Amino acid sequence: MLLSNSEIDQKLNSILTELGREKYLVNPYFRISKATPEQMYRYRDLNYRFQRIRIVLYLLASIPINIGKIFLFIFFSFIFMNQNRILSKFIDKAEYIFLSHGIGENISQRGTDQFFGVMPAYLSGKKRSVTMIYTNHYRISYKKYAKLTLLNNDGITRNLMPKFLKPTENLSYLKNIVPTSFACLIKGLKIFGTDPVSAYLLIKGSVLFYGRATYSNYLLMKRVQLRIDRSKPKYIVLTFEGHSYEQYLIENISINYPEINLVLYQHSPIVPDHYGVKSFLRSYKNKIVIMTTGNKYIGVFSEISSIPVYKLVGSSKALASASAASRNPGNIALFAPEGTVRATSEYLKLIRYLCDRMPTFNFRLRLHPNLKRGVLINIQIRLLNFKHNFSLSSNNLYSDLEECKYVFYRSSAVGVESLPFNATPIFYGNSGESGLNVLSYSLVDQSLLDTPDKILVFLDLNTVSVSKNAKMKIYTELFELVKFSELNEIFNVS
Repeated sequence: MLLSNSEIDQKLNSILTELGREKYLVNPYFRISKATPEQMYRYRDLNYRFQRIRIVLYLLASIPINIGKIFLFIFFSFIFMNQNRILSKFIDKAEYIFLSHGIGENISQRGTDQFFGVMPAYLSGKKRSVTMIYTNHYRISYKKYAKLTLLNNDGITRNLMPKFLKPTENLSYLKNIVPTSFACLIKGLKIFGTDPVSAYLLIKGSVLFYGRATYSNYLLMKRVQLRIDRSKPKYIVLTFEGHSYEQYLIENISINYPEINLVLYQHSPIVPDHYGVKSFLRSYKNKIVIMTTGNKYIGVFSEISSIPVYKLVGSSKALASASAASRNPGNIALFAPEGTVRATSEYLKLIRYLCDRMPTFNFRLRLHPNLKRGVLINIQIRLLNFKHNFSLSSNNLYSDLEECKYVFYRSSAVGVESLPFNATPIFYGNSGESGLNVLSYSLVDQSLLDTPDKILVFLDLNTVSVSKNAKMKIYTELFELVKFSELNEIFNVS
């Protein structure tokens, strides 16, 4: 049986509707945020033969593994209990809480946040109490990164999430996870013979309740609850990308803290395969404010649900005009993959193929700022360094876009950010990945290249398919300048 991504998403939403989103979305397995190859890989067994045999073997093997995971979580909660003590020292009253991400240098940036732009600094400048909570994407050195959050003397309180629960919270974690996972398992076994696809999703999902991703979502909820109880905020602001933790937090906060105003911010481009965004809009029935970067997204969201209050607030990344960013581009093709090892590796293989066949073109790779470079990526880059027409960018994004003639992307926001420049954005992805194109809602007639040979033909023709005025019109529909008057209205400031 070969299932499409949308069919898998429909099955998962049926499960959540029947069993309850407020409990089951703690497990990210039950929510496809965006159907990238990296996310869809965890459902790969659905397209194999002998699903029933595989899932039974998987279930049996998982029993001792899950017992070991629980033991390790409890053990490390004692070892790293000081992380929670450090966090508790820096919890103050806050009218606004922003949930951001501790990635790269984001925790120490001054003035702008990678996800919320100037919003936190703007509210702080209005003499309002603001707290940033960062999810912890750092593997080690909690004290080191916690100290970095204290470097900015801008009036914003910054908290870095610990990696583990308090030792006293382990029992509540098990009380929540174990009954839910057993209910999931029993449901899956009951329909094992009649609905093997749903049974597979339920049984595998029951196992993944004991995984690190579920544990992290539960930990996030506990730390946000601690912050709410102590800070008594009026507003909580989250990103809007369709992740399971977003709706898990929202569902629980709206039940337990109905007095809090919940605000979501669509900070990055939305694509047709953003299943998590669509699932949230279709299932969440309470009033909520959703801020967008452009008017185009208000139209997309409104077609799905009329319940949220949509506000166009713009983006800190937006440029005022194209004239300030227009040089004659060189014979350079820029490649901008997403921040995953798989996407970066695929683009490196593509560049190697092109370098040998188009010696007159220069091929430049721009790594995602949040990419965790490993051995594989480093080896591929070192091998490419021997090619005379390859370079690894060390420029800022705008410099790259000014110098390049073409920009190849898949689901990166660079596809949108290239529009004010002379560079022509080109979507490159495997067959069936057109729903990941960040310009899908705007450039309807854009060429979709899905093989290296098609790129060779395209570059050989050396054509530019979209006029500068048309690109700028599309850009302003997706990314507008920050509208501070809208922020004042949303957050009740003057």
